[in-house]
Amino acid sequence: MPLKLKWSRTWPDKPEDFICHAHGISGEVGRIYSDITPGTLKKRWRWVTNGYIPDRKIWMGQSGFAETKDEAAQAVEDAYFRVLER
Repeated sequence: MPLKLKWSRTWPDKPEDFICHAHGISGEVGRIYSDITPGTLKKRWRWVTNGYIPDRKIWMGQSGFAETKDEAAQAVEDAYFRVLER
């Protein structure tokens, strides 16, 4: 499924760290970044939603892990759009 939000690198020197923005929302809607699991050294992608939706007075604050970058980005977008449906 194609992504709908605007994604960009969080920092230019961090190739596996991204944030996304949505029109009309102050700050970032979410962030994804690669994460190494201690003990197994398996790479996963951490995803986090954050931000405030002013017209609905809703704070977003969900997080989780995904196996791939695309799955993590989709998880952020899914969580964001679920909040909008409330």
